[in-house]
Amino acid sequence: MMTSCAKQENILFYKKGEVIPQIYIEGEQYVELANLFRQLFKQHTGQDLPISRQQPKGSYLRFQLALASDKQMSLDDYRIYLEDESLVISGGNSLALQTACQHFFDKLAPRDVRIAAAATSEIGGLIDEISLTHDYLLENRSHYVFQFREPFFPTNNDPAFRLAQHTHHLYDIWGLWGHNLHKFIEPTEAMYAQVGGQVEATQYDFSSPELEKALVLAISEQIKEDPGKNHFMILPNDNEIACLCDACVAAGNTEGNASPAVFKLLNSLAKRFEHQVFFTAGYRSTRQAPKFSMKANTGVFVSTMDFPKTVPVQGSKRREEITEVFKAWKEALPRIYLWDYAINFDNYYDAFPSLLVAQQNLKFYQSQGVKGVFIQGNEDGYSAFEDLKAVVYAKLLEDPNQDLMQIIRSYLSSRYPGIGDDIADYYLAIEQRALATPFNQDIYAGIKQAQRKYLQVSEFHSFYKKLEQHMESEAPADSQLQKLYLAMTFQQLEIMRGNGILEFGYAAQLSGQRFYEAYPQVSVYLERVQRLAQELKLPIYNELNDRIVDYIASWQDILLNNPYRNLIALRKFHAISQLDEDYTKLQMLTDGAMGFLDYQNNWFLNSKTDFMLTIDIDAEIQSSKSISLTFLQDSKRRLEAPLRVDVMLDGSLLTQTLIPQNGKTGKARIPVFIKLPKAFTGKRLMLSIKQKPKKITALDEIIFL
Repeated sequence: MMTSCAKQENILFYKKGEVIPQIYIEGEQYVELANLFRQLFKQHTGQDLPISRQQPKGSYLRFQLALASDKQMSLDDYRIYLEDESLVISGGNSLALQTACQHFFDKLAPRDVRIAAAATSEIGGLIDEISLTHDYLLENRSHYVFQFREPFFPTNNDPAFRLAQHTHHLYDIWGLWGHNLHKFIEPTEAMYAQVGGQVEATQYDFSSPELEKALVLAISEQIKEDPGKNHFMILPNDNEIACLCDACVAAGNTEGNASPAVFKLLNSLAKRFEHQVFFTAGYRSTRQAPKFSMKANTGVFVSTMDFPKTVPVQGSKRREEITEVFKAWKEALPRIYLWDYAINFDNYYDAFPSLLVAQQNLKFYQSQGVKGVFIQGNEDGYSAFEDLKAVVYAKLLEDPNQDLMQIIRSYLSSRYPGIGDDIADYYLAIEQRALATPFNQDIYAGIKQAQRKYLQVSEFHSFYKKLEQHMESEAPADSQLQKLYLAMTFQQLEIMRGNGILEFGYAAQLSGQRFYEAYPQVSVYLERVQRLAQELKLPIYNELNDRIVDYIASWQDILLNNPYRNLIALRKFHAISQLDEDYTKLQMLTDGAMGFLDYQNNWFLNSKTDFMLTIDIDAEIQSSKSISLTFLQDSKRRLEAPLRVDVMLDGSLLTQTLIPQNGKTGKARIPVFIKLPKAFTGKRLMLSIKQKPKKITALDEIIFL
């Protein structure tokens, strides 16, 4: 048994066959930690320790979570010390406690205990006795650049990965995260926002006493159930709506700005729960920093949604503007974290190389006072190179000043034997090109943006051929490599679809005709994607949960079963109306690149005015009997078919086609068929597309037959 540490120079914590400590846990949240220490203790001593839920007599081990609001300890800090008859391991969260367990044996034991010389084990010798000095203290103070580090990829869900890479996990720390108030409490009508005197159930009234009361109750229950989850995010729903009830207006809310009421509530909760930490996000309706002082246990995640993400901010035109954003937040809140994005959410299988850019930007954000970073990837499913990105972001969040080129090559070469060097060569090439290219690729982007940013098709084809040869000739690869193969095959199809009947497209012209036939390889790729998606149980390919089976069906229905035919293929229209800045290349209206239901690919968008296009009449147009147009309906994005299409011949109306308005919502392709007169002559045709007010027109191919 241990005696009082004040009376002895050395404390006998363990002696084989004589002194056997117990592990005492004061709550179920410590069970996994207790099992980890028990496992490590047995590896080093051969002794199995009992776990007790009642405070034992004699020597024992006790875990203790430090308070989240304790400024003396960050999330990564821990202390191991003697207190009365117990060895206490105290840490900022479960990851810190796990690290402390390992540190106890890896760093302390070989130096401070006597090891039996004759014993053998996998670790080189079993420990017979552990003696500690009465003033024993082992401390770790965080040396990481960022206190909170979460690369939000499926790879980071593995506790072993987090322990090895020193990353956090939102489900270990956060009692409430993201836009999830509706899951944390039971909303009632009294909690909903009011706009124009009407209840708006898609947003909350953050001045509502009922909402605050419900939150207080739910937070109290969460603390009781798991005190380790001591961070809470109070975040409005994902829209621009701000409550304009009398109380919110009195707090300072204005149209689209809910910050005053949200931060007032945050302060109230922080005052009530002094040992927990309360965050919101600088995002949409809470972009503006509060004008009043905030409690010490509050913070904000500044979203980079509106910032450049694939170009270095330091050298961008928006550097000063973004610097002012962080200045405002630093003046208002004590904790500034970052919410950044790492993938293309419209296409998880786009490589989206942004690690070298992220390295530059994390250095910039560090200089702006950022102390924690959440990197949003894909929550589930798979995104291209997600395993690599999880590792690299983990390294960057420890310290942005690392040799990423070496880390990337080392990881890929060792992780994928036989093909890793080729993968590394390709990935490093696109990373370097992405860093050097000033164009900003959006996190919701189609294949054309990728080609503009980093994707050189001939280079991709060369890489894909090597990958294909490896995958088709070798024994079945590990699942992670198969996932990458699926992603790259999907990307090959997107390249072909995006280039239509042009070079690198999916179809070739039959000799002497305006008829285009798909290459046989298209069917091979479609079958491969279908097979791999089924085998790997990866049914979706983007944030919207669009399904692979529907993607393949679109290929079949729109492209393969209806080969492209157009008498004006590759002819160029001229616009006489104002065009949107990102949609000026009118040849995409006759390039055979057909649109599916994803507006980012192959749809020509117009939001300015009525859409007016002209084309010179030649013999092929004069022989045409019809014009076929297709519009995209996507009500969530205000994309709707126009009211009508007028065909003008040299300024005079030739034909007018009204488009039925079905009143339906959701996504759909809306075909419009225009019958032309049997014979017409003239110099120029004009298509005048009458748009709906405040709506956007998305137009696919213009087909003359």
